[in-house]
Amino acid sequence: MEQSLTPLIATIHKCNQDLDFLAAQLAEAFPTTLENASQQQQQQQRRSSGRTSSKRPKQIMDPTDLLRRLNTLETDVRDLKSEAATVVEAKEMFAREASAAVATNAALLAQLRQEASLAEVEDDEETAGSVQLFSKLAATFTSTPGR
Repeated sequence: MEQSLTPLIATIHKCNQDLDFLAAQLAEAFPTTLENASQQQQQQQRRSSGRTSSKRPKQIMDPTDLLRRLNTLETDVRDLKSEAATVVEAKEMFAREASAAVATNAALLAQLRQEASLAEVEDDEETAGSVQLFSKLAATFTSTPGR
């Protein structure tokens, strides 16, 4: 029984490490959102501990708390929209850079193909078919749509 649990426990520890790593990555990428989330949790805990003495039923929230929560949510939405715009901008910049790199690679492949067609290669056991294979690969790469 214990032998069958050992791999399971190791897997759980690995998952916990992965989750900690991802949480650190998220905290680094979206520091404002995580700070707001922890502030919201602290505020909710304070509110829930302060409500026990309140005469209101638990289903009806204090209007002041509702306004504060609404303000916090609006701030979080603004922060998320701003971060989303930053992410979209970074994605577009990456797409432009990747397209430029692919275009450069295609041009270099075309140049290599042209130089390879001009070079005289004697077929022997090592190079037999290499020129044709390279030409095929270069043609496939340069003719692939979206590149």
